Amino acid sequence: MDSDKSVEAHFIRVYNLSKSLDPSKGGTISISPSGGTYEEGTEVTVTAEPASGYEFDHWSGDLSGASGTKTVTLNSDMSVTAYFTKTGEEEGGGLSLTWIAIGIGVIIAVIATVVVVKKYSGEKARGQ
Repeated sequence: MDSDKSVEAHFIRVYNLSKSLDPSKGGTISISPSGGTYEEGTEVTVTAEPASGYEFDHWSGDLSGASGTKTVTLNSDMSVTAYFTKTGEEEGGGLSLTWIAIGIGVIIAVIATVVVVKKYSGEKARGQ
């Protein structure tokens, strides 16, 4: 170095936005702009997207409410959790309660028929 130099530094505050799901297979969280680390003052849109068979229920952590899409301004680190509930319409699985009730009804009807038939056939045999 042959002379004095001047150095100027500019610092930018950055914050993290972390996300989690409950249950983990209930859906996803999309963030726009994507990333996870943002400059102070950045507006970020957070959207809960339910998986098939689930619906969005509510936010917790640094977000609250039941709206699936929220816009926040990052001025500190944030952590959000999206909660999902089952809708009963999950693909590829199981019997609905209606079919279970019909199945039980058929079984009860068959048992009742057998009991009635046995009772009346026994009375005829005695009355002859």
